[in-house]
This record gives sequence, C-alpha cells and structure tokens, in this order.
Amino acid sequence: MPARSHRTFLLILAMSIGLLLAGCSDDDPVAAPTPGTIEVTVTPDMLMADWFLAGPGGFGRNGQGNATLDDLDPGDYTVVWSDVGGWVAPEPTWGELVSGETLRIDGEYIQQGSVVVDVLPNYIEPTWTLTGPDGYETTGHGDFIVVNLDPGEYTVAWGDLAGWDTPEAASGTLDAGSTVSLAGMYLVTPAATADEAIQLFRDTYSGRQLERYRLLLDDEFLFIAQDGGVDDYEVEVAIANKIFNGLEGDNGIAISNITIQYFEPLSVWEPTAVNDPNFGAYPDSQHRAYNVYLRFWVSGQNLILQAQGPVIFYVRNVAGGGNSEFEILGIVDQTYGNKATEDHSWTNLRALFD
Repeated sequence: MPARSHRTFLLILAMSIGLLLAGCSDDDPVAAPTPGTIEVTVTPDMLMADWFLAGPGGFGRNGQGNATLDDLDPGDYTVVWSDVGGWVAPEPTWGELVSGETLRIDGEYIQQGSVVVDVLPNYIEPTWTLTGPDGYETTGHGDFIVVNLDPGEYTVAWGDLAGWDTPEAASGTLDAGSTVSLAGMYLVTPAATADEAIQLFRDTYSGRQLERYRLLLDDEFLFIAQDGGVDDYEVEVAIANKIFNGLEGDNGIAISNITIQYFEPLSVWEPTAVNDPNFGAYPDSQHRAYNVYLRFWVSGQNLILQAQGPVIFYVRNVAGGGNSEFEILGIVDQTYGNKATEDHSWTNLRALFD
C-alpha cells in the first residue's frame, strides 16, 4: 500500500474511534419521567362518595365523587372507598400509572335491598333466624322487614311454636336495590289425645299465646268458678287477652309473665256422666283432675299472684270421620287462696281482669 493511502486509512480509523468514544460518554443526561393523570370515577356518580388515593413516596389525597388528578408521579396507586349508607362499597382498587399516561380507577357501589319476613297467620309471633352472604345472620320474631342488606341468597329458618306445625325454611335471592319476601305458613297442630290437649293448654297458657289458646278452647267452653258462676268462651278469651297481653285489670294490675310450678294428675281420664252437674249435656266428653300451681308475675311490682289446688279439666274430640282433635271443653276451679301470702283462687285472680 502506498504511504499516502496508509496515512489516510489511519486518520479515518482514528476519527471513527473518537466518535464512538464520544457517544459512550457517562456525562449524557437521563430523561426524567413524565407526570401522569389519574381519573377517579364513582358509579353511580350521583352518590358523591368519599375516597382516599394513596401512591408512591407517601403520596395521599382525599377526594369525593368523580375527579381528575394531574401531575402525578408514575407508580402504583390505590383508592380506598368510603362507606355510603344503603350501598355496598367496592373493595380497594389498585392500578399502575405509567409515565406520561392516564390511569382510570373505577369504584362501583352496589345498592342494598330489603328482606320481608312474613309469618302466616299474621297474629302469631314465632322466632326466626335470617342468614345470608358472607356469614350474615340476624334473629327476630313475627313479621319484620330487614333493611340495608347486601345482594345475594337469603334463608329464613323458622322457630318452633307450641301447637303449630313449623314450616320448612324459606329461601330467596335478593337483587341489588330490590326487596324479596320470605314467608312461612304455620298450620295448627291438633291435639290427637286428651293428654296432648292438656299439654297444649300448659304451653299456650304459660307462653301467653292468645290465638293458639283461643283455638284450643271448644266453642262451648265453660269456666266454672268457685262460687258456681259460669264464664263462657267469649268471656274466657277476653280475660285471657288482658292477662296474656299485659293489659291492666283492677287496681292497675298487669301481668308480665306466667309460670306453672307443677301440674300433676290426681285421677285418670273418665267419661262424663249424664248427671254431671256442669257438663252432663256433653256425654262425648271426658274429664280428669289435676293439682296445679300457677304463678302470675305483676308488672312493675315485686309481687307474684299465685293460685294452687285442684282443677278439673273437661275435653272432647271434635273431629269426625275417625280423626282426632281434642279441645278443652271446660274447667272447674277448686283452687284455694291465702291473701297473707298473695295466694288467690284461680277464680278470684281471673276476676281482676273480668
């Protein structure tokens, strides 16, 4: 190679290396990240729900409803949504804001609904338990409307009530912002024997279940008082209404509770003779004597009225066609009283509410 050409080649090579080294210099500046934008959207927008936005470097900002936030550093951001009455708040929402771009974070609130617990017939008040999504559970009694419930599947389990057949559990799906009704129909359980009628009397009387007690009584029911006086079905139901429902009788006395200390048979069931002084007209009935001890708790007072002694119960089967449905036909009161110990005859105690 001629000397001149050789020198030209070396010059070109040197210049190329210099340019390469210049391009690799550590002194070149690195471009700064470009701020971005976050759009927070609340659905439905009419709620104007509060929220908190958390981001990199300890960033935090409160807001409300739909909002646009500019000049934010790139990084991870999270929106925590506030509770709004009657609505299910969304879970915290996360997103990554990329340099120079826009991040949209949406929060959708779901409207809550109501469950109507409907007991049939409406005059009884059995207990019930309502269960729903995410372990939800609440209890109550009688007809009731449960509000502010999350959408989902709900079930009502019905409590037992003496003298009634308990219905199967009722289930339904509650949609957002709607109402679902869950009903339970209680049917009367007839007393298949005389003993069952007496047990039902004890349960309904001490439980102060007026309507089931009323259905247990024969339409021709008679209460034979100590002095020979007679109260018929209508009078008995009226007295029971006052006693069972805490209504005031004489001297402002009202009953808050009834307990039966004992209820022991003194005889066996016997057919009613035609010469029976009170129920001879009902030869299809039978009777049995019991030794009873009833306690009546007076509202607002440290006082318990008590009735103790023998009582004769008369029952009869009112069902036809070989079926059995026993009702209470009559009661003959033979209890005694002692005012010194607040003991009364059942007759005198009932007279306070006659």
